[in-house]
Amino acid sequence: MDTTIFLQKIADVAKIHGGTMKHNPDHQHNHASIVLPHIVSEIFITDACTTAKNRFNISGRYNPNNEAYREIPYGSEAPNITVAGDKTPEQIAADITRRFMPDFIRINAEVHEKQTAGLATERARESAMVQLEEATGERRSEHNRETLYWYHQKDEETTNRIDFKVKYFGKEIEIKGDISLAHALKLIEMIKGE
Repeated sequence: MDTTIFLQKIADVAKIHGGTMKHNPDHQHNHASIVLPHIVSEIFITDACTTAKNRFNISGRYNPNNEAYREIPYGSEAPNITVAGDKTPEQIAADITRRFMPDFIRINAEVHEKQTAGLATERARESAMVQLEEATGERRSEHNRETLYWYHQKDEETTNRIDFKVKYFGKEIEIKGDISLAHALKLIEMIKGE
């Protein structure tokens, strides 16, 4: 299908759904996305993606800043439909509403919930790392923000090296390193005394 005709048809479909069309001229086929105001995700529409001629392939992208399906929760299947390219924009919009949108909206909600939980986890981890930085006086590397390396030399014979890594919503800390036997015993006593 001629690119101009394809893009006009998809722009009309986007308007019917209250959204806007976004064109990707670098794609190997005619390709456009519909961006809806109330959903972060995008609806992809391409032609020439199937062996059937004059069909549009309609699929979802659930995190526009990432790979198309990377964010889909485990066990969920991305909706994917095809429609005849010679249908009117109104007919294509009706097919999208009836056959595509229910699963698309459901998965979008699952993705949003997953991303929200992920952001909360990252904020908690970052807060814990900042507290460890303040306690040790050390700073994380710009290249590895997930681990804090702390070297503490008490005297010429006693050097403690501890690597801190925050896990599980900032509530648990993974500790690796080398500490003296005396410090290990003190740590055990401190934990037992809680």
